[in-house]
Amino acid sequence: MVLYARSCSGSPEYDATLADPLLSPRVALAAILHACFGSPSSTGQLQPPRPLRIISPTGSYNQPIFRLIAAYSATTQVPVNYITLPLLEYSVKRQSMLLNAEPPTNSTGYDALVASATAYGDAAQVPGKLLDLSYLVVNDPVVDWQDIPAGLRASMTMYDGKIVALPLAPAAFLTYYRLDIFQRDNLTVPQTWEQFADLAERYHNGPDGLVGACIMPIGCRGESLMLRTIYASYVQTQGHSQGVDPETMQPLVNSPAMEAALRVFRRLYAVGLNTSNAPACTMPEFNEGKCLMSIAPGSRFKEANIGAPNVTVVRGRIGIAPLPGSTRVLDRSSMALVRCDKQICPLADGEVEEDGQMVPVNRPSTLASAIILINGLSPLQYQFFAYQLFALLTALRITDAQTVLLENNGA
Repeated sequence: MVLYARSCSGSPEYDATLADPLLSPRVALAAILHACFGSPSSTGQLQPPRPLRIISPTGSYNQPIFRLIAAYSATTQVPVNYITLPLLEYSVKRQSMLLNAEPPTNSTGYDALVASATAYGDAAQVPGKLLDLSYLVVNDPVVDWQDIPAGLRASMTMYDGKIVALPLAPAAFLTYYRLDIFQRDNLTVPQTWEQFADLAERYHNGPDGLVGACIMPIGCRGESLMLRTIYASYVQTQGHSQGVDPETMQPLVNSPAMEAALRVFRRLYAVGLNTSNAPACTMPEFNEGKCLMSIAPGSRFKEANIGAPNVTVVRGRIGIAPLPGSTRVLDRSSMALVRCDKQICPLADGEVEEDGQMVPVNRPSTLASAIILINGLSPLQYQFFAYQLFALLTALRITDAQTVLLENNGA
């Protein structure tokens, strides 16, 4: 490894938001690295370090990141290029970025990528691209690893037994519904996907002029996530480790469970939105008062209460409930759908009446989890800059959860 040294004159000033005895040495080291090391040009001459390159889809977490980047950059003098892409553009480009086997430059690749855990499979195909952060994270008092719920640690940041990402923003998907209409018509909140589809079909394009169910943005590649959300209700009875046959590791898509999920998905697609939400892919229609029900992350409630009048139409008229589920799940031995009971569906939540008896409802949670992937092909100082920046973002005393929750970023 070659380090390109230059004169060192780091900034002695520290922003008040980073004035923490635990954090100051880290920030100081980042400033020293930036001041002392540069990048070689094509002629071999030393150039000033390029900006740290971070790529992210647009999202509600952008403003807290912008704010922290400004403080970090002002304190360390490390320039940061934070690139936000509309969700559709990001989705189209993500795989090629993950499969790029070249180190990032000033205009290509990434030093850090805001992504979801589904990115691991592509990044793992490039040797060295997934950075093993295990020893750093577990012993880092800023990240406070043990304070993160074990389930989130496993589902968001782990791959092949290693910690390969930093958690950014877990957000559970929920059912949203027009509380005023449910109260007016004495409706019961759907507990199963079949009940959800029945109600959506009943109200779609009815006297209220509503779309039955706004479950995914159109033209934004959201079909896979929604189908998997429905499908999980039929196959995941023991937690998130399920979804494949544990003996053969074969996917269970060729099964009655997927057939049932596809039937529900087809019904909901027919009573959903029919105009494109691309490229922003924010699906504002429920907040605009155009939908009876919606499936969306927890941020939807905040978005419906902050912003211009046209996107807060349903403010004060929103009901929230867990996702629907299923009373029938796949029995692995017979490969048939069987009715839930306490043994078959130990994690069931709630019950519905079927044929005169109460049956448990199996309803796995879907998380829209944002993570930070640090590029293992980036120069070491850029790996360090990216890790330190986003480790600060995970620290509550820096990020301030209440400030983030109340951030005026719902519009």
